[in-house]
Amino acid sequence: MSVAVKDLAWIAGLAEGEGCFREQKKPRWSPHFVVVMTDKDVLIKLAGLLNTHVTGPYQYKVDRKPFYRVEISGRRAIAWMLTLFTFMCKRRRLKIKTLVKSFLKHKNHRRAYHKYYNRGEVQCL
Repeated sequence: MSVAVKDLAWIAGLAEGEGCFREQKKPRWSPHFVVVMTDKDVLIKLAGLLNTHVTGPYQYKVDRKPFYRVEISGRRAIAWMLTLFTFMCKRRRLKIKTLVKSFLKHKNHRRAYHKYYNRGEVQCL
């Protein structure tokens, strides 16, 4: 799926403000790209661009607004992290580099990364 540069910049801005690049260690290691917020319409647009879905609503406290979540993991998360890399600020770039290095240390993930890269799904580094 091809995404316009203006949409990549929009995703990067949303990730800087509301997103998280993280790792999950159990039950097995995997990278995650997560955006959580109360604006469902914004997450519907994001989910469409990332080719995933919105989960929720979730509500931890009665006096708080319900929130929604978009999350991708594994090689798709790494592909998006690398695609957004040039748009991100210093702290997020450092986190992406750390996650990519960890990703490449895991044998199964290394093969998956090269499969995505060879298909052109990793757009920039």
